[in-house]
Amino acid sequence: MNDASQKEDSENRFPDCIVPPDPTRTKVKFNVHPNDPSLPAWDLLLDDSDRWLEMNEWRSKRGSNHDLDKADYLITFAQYYPYGSNYYIFGGMYQVTKIQPEISEGRGYRLELMDKCLECRKRLIIKLEKSIRHTTYTQWYGTLQTSSLNPVVYELAPATKLGAFPGYDQVSLKHKD
Repeated sequence: MNDASQKEDSENRFPDCIVPPDPTRTKVKFNVHPNDPSLPAWDLLLDDSDRWLEMNEWRSKRGSNHDLDKADYLITFAQYYPYGSNYYIFGGMYQVTKIQPEISEGRGYRLELMDKCLECRKRLIIKLEKSIRHTTYTQWYGTLQTSSLNPVVYELAPATKLGAFPGYDQVSLKHKD
């Protein structure tokens, strides 16, 4: 690999484009759907649905990798299914403002969307080296780049983009769209 391709590769790596205030206390969450395949995470994010926030505020039983008890920040992504199962779109950076340890299966966290990187929300698409086979997957920010996921920046889409155009005979939009 020559110096130019090494530089290009390092510029496309995920942590270089989204850096949280405290990387050691930040988790990254990849959402596919909220335990209901008929509700893709990308649709919830696109509509700014409360289900999007609920999915990220969900607290599972102790020991789960979704646990945000020791995190101050959360970086979220939604599977961007128009491109395929390895693509995720940036859903925002959140500050964990409240933890409710008495809740073991429900909305046990409160998240506040931060202004940081807001211009990339619903636009920055990353590609993972391998597919995530769970409804959600959460990992500490510091270990993400060395994980087998190996995320890289794929595209910074225009703000008006809704997805890949499948062809006129395949278009089925919601009335509001």
